[in-house]
Amino acid sequence: MNAPLSSLAAVSVPTPVRRNARLLGLVLSSAVCALLLTLFWVRSGFALSAGTGFLVWHASDPGGCAEAQSAAGASLTSEPFVLPGSAPFGCIRWRTFWVVPRQRQSVFELDARGSVELSIDGRRVALHRTRPKADTFTGEAALLIGVHRVELLYRRGSAPGYLRVREQDLREAHYIYVLAPLQRERFFASETRAREALPLVAESRAWLPPACVALLSLCALLLWLTRRILRGSRAPWRVLACSLAIVVLAYQVRVAALPFDGAYTDELAYSTAGRHYVRNVLVGDYTTEAFRWNYPHPPLAKWLYGLAAELGGQDGARRVSALLGALSVGLIVPIGATLLSLEVGFAAAAIATFLPPLVAHSRLTGLESPVLFFWLVSVLAALRWAKSALEPGNASRGSLGDPWAAWLAPLLAVLGVGSRMTCVWVFPLLLAVVLYVHAQATSRQRFATLALACAGVLVGGGLLFALWPWLWGRPVEGWQQMLVRWRGQHTSEIFLGTNQRPPPVGYYAAAFIATTPAFVLLFGSLGLVAGLRGRATRVATSFLALWLLLPFAQSLSSFRQDLARYVIPAWPALALLAALGVDSLVLWLLARVAGLRRFAGSAGIWSVMAQTVLVVYVALALHAVEPYPLDYFSELVAGPEGVARSHAFELAWWGEGIGEAVGWVNANAPAGMTVRLAIEPHDVRPRLRDDLRERLAGPSDFVITNHYKFHPETPVGCHLAHRVAVRGAPLADVYDCRRPGR
Repeated sequence: MNAPLSSLAAVSVPTPVRRNARLLGLVLSSAVCALLLTLFWVRSGFALSAGTGFLVWHASDPGGCAEAQSAAGASLTSEPFVLPGSAPFGCIRWRTFWVVPRQRQSVFELDARGSVELSIDGRRVALHRTRPKADTFTGEAALLIGVHRVELLYRRGSAPGYLRVREQDLREAHYIYVLAPLQRERFFASETRAREALPLVAESRAWLPPACVALLSLCALLLWLTRRILRGSRAPWRVLACSLAIVVLAYQVRVAALPFDGAYTDELAYSTAGRHYVRNVLVGDYTTEAFRWNYPHPPLAKWLYGLAAELGGQDGARRVSALLGALSVGLIVPIGATLLSLEVGFAAAAIATFLPPLVAHSRLTGLESPVLFFWLVSVLAALRWAKSALEPGNASRGSLGDPWAAWLAPLLAVLGVGSRMTCVWVFPLLLAVVLYVHAQATSRQRFATLALACAGVLVGGGLLFALWPWLWGRPVEGWQQMLVRWRGQHTSEIFLGTNQRPPPVGYYAAAFIATTPAFVLLFGSLGLVAGLRGRATRVATSFLALWLLLPFAQSLSSFRQDLARYVIPAWPALALLAALGVDSLVLWLLARVAGLRRFAGSAGIWSVMAQTVLVVYVALALHAVEPYPLDYFSELVAGPEGVARSHAFELAWWGEGIGEAVGWVNANAPAGMTVRLAIEPHDVRPRLRDDLRERLAGPSDFVITNHYKFHPETPVGCHLAHRVAVRGAPLADVYDCRRPGR
């Protein structure tokens, strides 16, 4: 059992082990192999098959476009684009053959400075006249299965040219405010090659993005082990083995019920914006407007999901989120081992593995998984620095503790802020660690620590600025536009039976309590009391209490919505306190109850058994609401069914149940039926069967509704054919409105 942080000053320094040259060589070579394999997979993931792309012709005279196509010297490009200052040509013509494996209702969106004409199979789809400033315009086309000839004609005016093209199938799940980039693998320069590729069956590469993230994580771990070997320190093999076991289990729990069909609110906003970032780099477009997508949020998570979506599709991006969530849970083990004991850290990680809110957000391409990961890894770096700083003999050193850890902790925290601004609340936690350690340091050591921390902040800030060209041309204005999001409420929120905008300051605390299993709250409270009463655990428990409270500082903002997802870093701290509470209760019972004193010699076994019971309880709570853990509510509010009756909180708030309802219609509706989607949000639903006809209004054979804000539509003259529910709480309904005989 590891010593708590508060008693580290009394721990003897372990005798350094001899450097093992063979082990060092193995670890270093493994790190290099992991990095090289990652780079190889990424490169192969972006490689296009032979013959894909657009043929492009140029003419220096804007009036020579008709002759441009017959001229020699056509080149091949992955997609049509014109960048400022890169196109001295007066006219550019692109031609390609588009493989459409399923019927599409395509909408095109073009950013252009100049005259543009888009045609498909000889029919004009979009036309844009020359204007002095860049403008966005759209066009729509209904496409049948087959190969379609696409031509794009661009004439530059007197101003510098510019052109970017986006396309979205409105029949698929999408985010209406950010249309997707062109699917490059579906465009071929030759009609013959395109017809050979029909029907186009894309190979699933959803495994590729999480595999790359896993290899990069392994590379970082191996480099850390290399440093420990060089310093003559023992590797914490038990901690690493426990963490790895937790990561594998947590990842399997998260990918077991990924929402493969459709999407949830905001998912495609982040991943599609990130895909545009990646495409901008591929074509060399670093203009400010090219990075405007989803600008209210910093760029790091969008880069991550965009790369994952480009390599492995939306499912690949979700798997990356699941892996980040699993890695976050795995980090609880070393954090718990540093603060309290390995046993408590492992039990807390097991609890967090099954906590419904953590599982729910790890299955979506949201900002919660990156924020949670960077919060936890920065806390771990700070604690490792504190542990090294409190070792005996540190007073004689010029620096205070491990300088790399002192530098990394604030850098990683800045990267967390680069995923979402709410990660800023980790900085007071890091400051608390510094102040505790500095009480025993010299002024020279304090200055060295401050210098390293400032360097970490500057490096992290520099990385974020480099990753976000949105700020390059107008940094002050860009930050102001981003911060506007956090100055007010976006939508109203159902809270305690009324629709409020914004809900009161206690909203996040109430939502956190309502969405946490009751016994986790109970044992967390017990752990807080017992930890503060114990001399050996007082400092560590105080740290966990501060950690638990700091995310709720977001309540001071007027931006309060979406249950407790903006305070998600509080759950790992509660899990650690709950594990400590179980351990403390077992020790108290064995010491105070006369009939149990004879079992005091096996206290560790009894503690593990009690913690296992709590883990099983949390796992059963998750199982009861699968596959909709977003709608988990605890016994304290009578579960989801009680919330549905009282309207205490929102249900079906991110589109839960819509995918299952559409799936039921696809499986049961006769051919040729009309379907109306009376749902909110409308754009994240999965695709209807191709022979079904979607209607936006008017009479339909089937109507799909959902219970967003508890106001589902009830069509007149229809009967309920299917209901999607979670533990008695309705999420979505399917109504059969067919006339007799149909």
